[in-house]
Amino acid sequence: MTTETVLPLLLAAFLALISLGSAYWVRRLYRLRRRGVGAMAEVMRFREVEGSGNDPAYYPVVIFTLPDGTEIEAESDTPSAPLSGVREGSRIHIIYDPDRPTTISTEKGLRTKELAAFALIAVALAYAAFRIAVDVLQ
Repeated sequence: MTTETVLPLLLAAFLALISLGSAYWVRRLYRLRRRGVGAMAEVMRFREVEGSGNDPAYYPVVIFTLPDGTEIEAESDTPSAPLSGVREGSRIHIIYDPDRPTTISTEKGLRTKELAAFALIAVALAYAAFRIAVDVLQ
């Protein structure tokens, strides 16, 4: 294989991996949306990660109580900036998976528009990967 063949195939593989990751994330959030249970949780702290540009992203770590009295500490997969009114000690509404209570999301992460956008991105990337592979291998 030549470089002219290998590089496009590597790009196609990379796009396919991103597509699979996006599809997995959408499936996980959709499952939470359908089967999830709502609860009030207290924000214990924020995990800060480098975000896009110069703005960091803050992922709230919360603690909440299951109906059987078990306390669960979990990290949201949806960033929430402290400047948006959510601070340590704030009480927020979360959705958790009753089969895996440490899998949570804030309601913000379950909006239909975001799920649809990520699903569309996953399909578009998969199609792009497929077209690149077909064009190179012809």
